[in-house]
Amino acid sequence: MSALRVLFIGGSGIISSACCKLAVQRGIELYALNRGATQLRALPSEVTILHGDIREKASVREALGDRMIIYAALKFSGLGL
Repeated sequence: MSALRVLFIGGSGIISSACCKLAVQRGIELYALNRGATQLRALPSEVTILHGDIREKASVREALGDRMIIYAALKFSGLGL
């Protein structure tokens, strides 16, 4: 049986970076769609990083392929979303 394939949106936040590490430890084939805007918390080397912006349809379509989104690690910044 092949590994579970998961795409995280974000992945470098406080909570999502811990989730990324746990997912990799559990053998999940992990992809992260993020803008590459921060280097504060590096993703594990096993994560395939897909550069894109969730606010741009074209980059999301390209990144998704046959992956399923199960987790969105988006920062809430008030009513300006």
